[in-house]
Amino acid sequence: MALAFAMLPSFATDYKDNLEVSLNGVPSPAQQTTISVNDNGDGTYNFSLKDFSFSGIRIGDINLDSIRGIEQDGEVYLADSVDLNMILYGTPMTLPVTLRAELLNNKSKLYASIDVTVAMLNNQKVKVTFGDKYQIPNSGFETFQDYTVNNANVQEATSWHSFASAKGEFAAAVNVLSAPHTFKSSFVRPESFGKSSLLIASTSVFGITANGTVTTGRMNCGAPIATDPQNHAEMEINDSLDAHGDPFYATLNGQPDSLEVWYAFKQGTPSAAHPYATVNAIITDGTYYQDPEDKAYTNKRAQAQDNKIATTYTNGQPVWKKLSIPFNIIDKSVNGKAILVTISTNADAGQGSLDTLYVDDVNLVYNDPTNVNITFNEDATAATVTPDDITVTWDGALGARVVKDLKQEGDSVIATVTVYNGNLTKQIKKATHVYKSATTAINGVTANGAARRNEEVFDISGRRVNTMTRGNVYIVKSADGKTFKVAK
Repeated sequence: MALAFAMLPSFATDYKDNLEVSLNGVPSPAQQTTISVNDNGDGTYNFSLKDFSFSGIRIGDINLDSIRGIEQDGEVYLADSVDLNMILYGTPMTLPVTLRAELLNNKSKLYASIDVTVAMLNNQKVKVTFGDKYQIPNSGFETFQDYTVNNANVQEATSWHSFASAKGEFAAAVNVLSAPHTFKSSFVRPESFGKSSLLIASTSVFGITANGTVTTGRMNCGAPIATDPQNHAEMEINDSLDAHGDPFYATLNGQPDSLEVWYAFKQGTPSAAHPYATVNAIITDGTYYQDPEDKAYTNKRAQAQDNKIATTYTNGQPVWKKLSIPFNIIDKSVNGKAILVTISTNADAGQGSLDTLYVDDVNLVYNDPTNVNITFNEDATAATVTPDDITVTWDGALGARVVKDLKQEGDSVIATVTVYNGNLTKQIKKATHVYKSATTAINGVTANGAARRNEEVFDISGRRVNTMTRGNVYIVKSADGKTFKVAK
């Protein structure tokens, strides 16, 4: 049977997604690449990123084999470190690589965070992220889709939507009677590696202002009166796709602490009563939600909103500014699965004038947890321990990723808890505890952990030792030939 299992084929899956590389916190433009993950069928996985390079430096293949997969809450966590030996520019070099990854949605999606320590760059860490489950897709507005509306070409940012892809009884009227609301712009924020931003513009329909609006959900034009809640942005995790195959929703796998937005805003005709643009982000459980609301919704976890974004133009020229909007928890019992972000040229429907709003790099920020405390239930045993016997608390961040691994080692269970920041880019703390069997055989061992006369003690790796230390498991061979396991 062992031979038969050994001959079973392993299963590899190729994941294609955006790869972003940053050095000293400065990201380079995202690139499409493929990472392969091989399920070995025994609870371990092989991870492979081929021909990795950054800033003209070719690293080569990053391969990590036999990584233990930890299944938790329907996801599989992978974490490992390896030293890559290679030659860079003729110089032999060892590059330490650390991987933190998740297989999501029944292993159909991969998110990975990789650190590469490069000696030739004074041991600086090159940070690599793959996938977007912790960020909004196309958050830098680098890719756009074309729509033909009223014989005119309209550009909408990929994964973002406006009136060209809107639905509702009055969607066609808005598109026919008004000019486009969204444009691709080459005007980018300072120190950006990107080459484009999003320009949002309001228009006038029969003298009524149609605010320029974009959303990660879908626009609905359901009424002729601008303030009617039938005119809204909506989101629900379902099978609905736009004309280019992108979903009308953005899923989210973490709890960010704040939302950063770069913007430049100008109100065409200043309005003392309605002077502000607005950004609103709602994290929900993925069921139906709309902004503005038509009723009280109970599926909201957190919100980040700024409805007082003032004009930034100086001497008639647009000036970039950065917003940092904190998320406020509405209901911590709601399991956040999706995020609806809506950005508009005016905080009040149908108000303002012919306004313009540039937007770039909408970024979700995850703080590092502080004062992390891990507590193991000492009353549990190897036979009874569950993940619920381990509690973790922290300060300084709304969310953290807590991975609990219970590994059977003979009659004992080794419990390992690893705490990461909210998007898996940094390990914050790790702790281990050994849960012993309720009837651990410790006969034949002295109080100080030394073997009695004519007894032999070996560690789990099979190496003979003279003294046992607390927190480890040993194999003891007695003088009469009996062998048993001891957990200290």
